[in-house]
Amino acid sequence: MGMNKIIGAIWIITYLVYYKPVIVAGMPDIAEFEIPRWAFKMLIDSVNDPCPMCGRKKREKAFQILNREFSQGKIIKGNESCQFIKTEECGPYEMLTFLYKTREFYKQADGNVLDRFPLLIFRFHTKADHLIGISEEDYTDNSLVNKFKLIRKNKKFETKIIIIKYKYGDGSTFNYFQSANKIQIHCKILHIK
Repeated sequence: MGMNKIIGAIWIITYLVYYKPVIVAGMPDIAEFEIPRWAFKMLIDSVNDPCPMCGRKKREKAFQILNREFSQGKIIKGNESCQFIKTEECGPYEMLTFLYKTREFYKQADGNVLDRFPLLIFRFHTKADHLIGISEEDYTDNSLVNKFKLIRKNKKFETKIIIIKYKYGDGSTFNYFQSANKIQIHCKILHIK
């Protein structure tokens, strides 16, 4: 077994052992949603790694985890215990989960703080405002967009979204903006309460 395979196996085992769920939607028709902390750690490590090749491999592993956690067609429903919110960090068609509005610091084993975990944003698209590479059938309905626009910043709300494919993303459904330390998951709003 080559060294790369051994390192890959160690990453996977570590991911499975230390991956800590934060948010779980308990509805039977809804997929579980968990903050992918291990992927976030690998992204921060990839930026701070003095070895460019090692950093690239860590980023690729993080993207594999994010692809698995936020796969196309996965439905996430915010309920009373897991609501969404618009904050100052959100763009006009973006939201994040209330439980993750304050990003955690990532500390190394020796206690040194490297950075905050990336901001995890959910971005939906409309006919009038969408990225090239988003399918027309994945645009959020205008009636839901209008409801979303009425929600004030920092006010919690319940919503149901489906993760959608983005043709030009860093992963199949997301973009990673290293300089902004942000992950943008592409979605379609199915319901707002």
